[in-house]
Amino acid sequence: MSKWQSLLFASKALAPLKLLWRLWRHRRVPIAVKMALVLSVVTFLAMGLLALAAWTAQKELLSQQIRDYGSTIAQQWASTATESLFTDDSFTMQVLVNNLVRNRKIYGAAVFDEFGQQRVHQGVIPQVPLAYIKQPENRLEEDVWIWEFAPDESSLIAFVAPISFRDVKAGDALVVISKWELELGFGNNAKLLLWMALAAFVVMIVIARLLSRAMAQPITRLVEAADAIGQGDYTVNLTEKRNDELGELVQALNRSARNLKRRQEVENVVNRLVDRDVAESLLSQTEGLALGSQEIEATVVFVDIVAFTSLSEQLETAEVVQLLNEFFDAVARVSNAFNGTIDKFIGDCAMVLFGAPKSDPHHRLHGLCFSRAIILLMSIVNRKRIAQGLRPIEVRVGVNSGELMAGIVGASDRMEYTAIGDVVNLASRLSGLGPSSEILASGNSVHHQSLNNANAQIQAWKTLSVKGKKAPVDTYLVSELSPEDEAKIKVVLRQCLSDFNQLKKSTKSEKVSEELVS
Repeated sequence: MSKWQSLLFASKALAPLKLLWRLWRHRRVPIAVKMALVLSVVTFLAMGLLALAAWTAQKELLSQQIRDYGSTIAQQWASTATESLFTDDSFTMQVLVNNLVRNRKIYGAAVFDEFGQQRVHQGVIPQVPLAYIKQPENRLEEDVWIWEFAPDESSLIAFVAPISFRDVKAGDALVVISKWELELGFGNNAKLLLWMALAAFVVMIVIARLLSRAMAQPITRLVEAADAIGQGDYTVNLTEKRNDELGELVQALNRSARNLKRRQEVENVVNRLVDRDVAESLLSQTEGLALGSQEIEATVVFVDIVAFTSLSEQLETAEVVQLLNEFFDAVARVSNAFNGTIDKFIGDCAMVLFGAPKSDPHHRLHGLCFSRAIILLMSIVNRKRIAQGLRPIEVRVGVNSGELMAGIVGASDRMEYTAIGDVVNLASRLSGLGPSSEILASGNSVHHQSLNNANAQIQAWKTLSVKGKKAPVDTYLVSELSPEDEAKIKVVLRQCLSDFNQLKKSTKSEKVSEELVS
C-alpha cells in the first residue's frame, strides 16, 4: 500500500469521528442526541477494539499452536520411521505412513532418503523438491522446516524433520497437516465473539438513549437558568429536587444566584465607598445614599510604624508587603473587638474611628483600649521577631477626641466615608510626635467623666505647639488603664493571639505571649 493510499484509508476511517465532532459542536442538535451518539460511538469503538484485540491474540495463539503441533508431529514421525529407514524396510514404512494419514488433521506424509529421494508416501505431498522446502528462510527451529502451500484452494502446511540415529542422518520425514481443520474451532469462537459484541452494542444504544433523555431534561433547565443569570436575572430559583450530582448542581446554581444578587447590592455601595466595612454597615441605606456629612463626637486613633522607610530598605518587597499585611490584620482584628471602624490605611499608617459611623457613648474608652491592645500586641510580636533575629517593629499611637465631621465625601460616582476636621488633624500630628511604642493622647481623650481613670497610669508629657493650631496642646502618655479595662484588653488580646497562625507555630512565642498577657 502506497503512502497516498494509506492517507486515503486513514481519512475514510476518521470520517465518522469527524461527523460526530461536527454534530457535537452544532448548537441546534439536542443534547440528548449528542449524548446518545457519543455513548453509542464510544461503545462501538470499545467493543470493536476489544474484539480486534481478542481476534489478534487468538490468531497469534492459533498460529503458534499450529507450528508447535506440526513440529511435534514431524519429529514424532521421524522418530517412528528411523528404524525402518535404517533397515531399508519399505513395507514397514508404508504401514506406518498409512496409519499416520488416518488422522483427519494429517493430509499426507512421506519419507525421503539421504539423497532426497522419496521412499514412501501417502496422501497429499508438495510437488516440489525437498531441497526447495529446506531453504534457510523456511527453518522453523534447529532441525525443523515449515512450508505452506494451497493445492485445490486448500490451506496445507508441510513440516520436515530429519531422520537420524547417533548423529548419523539417514533421511527426512515429511508430514502435511490441514490448517483449515485446526482453524475451524477458531472461526466458531470468532463468530460467537462478534455476536456478543453486536448484542452488547445494541443494548448499550438503548441504555444510552434512555440515559441521555433522563439527563438532558434537567440539564436543559439548568442551561436556561444559567443563561438567565448570565443576562443579569438573579431571581432564578430552580425547584427541582434530586439526590444526585444534578441535584447538587441545581442547589449550587440557586446559591450562586442568591450570592450574585447579594454581591451586586454590595458592589453598588463598595464602588462608591472605599471602606468595605462601612459599606456593609450602610447596605440597608443604599436607597438615597448621597454626598454629605454630619457633626458627631468621636475618637480618632492613628497607628504609625516608626522608621518604616528605613525598615523597608532592609527587606525584600515581598517581605515588606507581608509585614504590612500582618500589621494591618492585627489593627483590623483589635479594632473590631472594640467597635472601631478602619477609616483608611495610609502607607504604613492606619486611621481608626470610634463612635462613627455608629454612635458610641464609650468611644474614648474604646479608643484607648484599642491603642493599649496594639502596644501590647506589638510587644509580643517584637519578642518573637527578636528571638528570630529580626528587627523589632515599633509604632507610635496618637489619640484625640472631640467634635468632627463624618460622612460621605467625594464625587458623584466615587465616594468615601471618612472623618475630617481639627480633631483628625491633631490625632495625626500626635502619632508623629509621640515616643516610640507609646500612646500619646490629648486631654480631650484622657480627661472625661465617661472614663474610669482610677489606678490608671496616665502622666502629662509635653505641651506641644502643633502646626495649624494657635494654642499649645497638652499631651499625655497612657501607660496603663484601670484594672477592669486592662482585664478586658487581655481577653481581647488572647483571642487575637489565638487567631495568629505565626504565633501558634512557635512555642517560644506562645510562652512570651502568655507572660505578657498575664
